[in-house]
Amino acid sequence: MPNDLIMDLSIYAPKSFSDPKWIDQYIAKMGESEFWLYKSKVYNLLDSMEVGFTLPVTAWAEVWNYDLFIKIACFYISESDCCYSINQSHTIIKRNFDAREMEKTLTLLKEERGYKIPARDGRGTERKKRGSKTISAPEPAIQSKPR
Repeated sequence: MPNDLIMDLSIYAPKSFSDPKWIDQYIAKMGESEFWLYKSKVYNLLDSMEVGFTLPVTAWAEVWNYDLFIKIACFYISESDCCYSINQSHTIIKRNFDAREMEKTLTLLKEERGYKIPARDGRGTERKKRGSKTISAPEPAIQSKPR
């Protein structure tokens, strides 16, 4: 762990989240199924972290695999709505909070304070009543290969 404070793995961070060419390069290098399997393992690892816990990158990723691990982790973190963070040297990942639990807590607080919370049926009914268009959500940046 003390070496994590000295190391700088930020060189492996993706340059841009809007241009993930590195994904195609890794798929060509390791095969599509292996890439998606590894991506799933990293996502599952980060998903299983408890709030407040930290993950030293060097404890999980192999030296030869820092590049791929950090790129995938950075994508996961960018999609997490600040639930996770990574330090400046990209050696420590921390789970800050659980978005679902935070949403439940905020809903309870709003109800407690008398805010009217519109009912949702998952089909945008509330928006349609107000006359707004329903816009479908964009596809995520990284998708798992369908089985």
